[in-house]
Amino acid sequence: MCTLKAGLQLAAAGNIIGFGAKSHGNLDLNQELNSLNDVPFGCYDIESFKQALAGASILLYICDNSGEIVFDMLFIKALQRAYPDLKIVAAVRDRPIINDATLADSQTVGLD
Repeated sequence: MCTLKAGLQLAAAGNIIGFGAKSHGNLDLNQELNSLNDVPFGCYDIESFKQALAGASILLYICDNSGEIVFDMLFIKALQRAYPDLKIVAAVRDRPIINDATLADSQTVGLD
């Protein structure tokens, strides 16, 4: 179980898995995850984000890559705990283009 802040950090860090983000030969996932608190966001409007969520009834969460969806799931679960009345819809592709997240991926990680 992670906090909203940790979930947000994980979802952002999940983008390092994307094939265009870093050379996979040099990717140390454990090191990347352990350094989450050391890398500041360029823009971190968490309070206005929380205010918007508090007033919302539905959130469309667009999933990207199949590897990243694990981190997205952790963030979505944190959002659900923080905003239990918020309906969250996770959108995926019907079929992958390269490594896009699909319905099968979302079901595998528990986003059904």
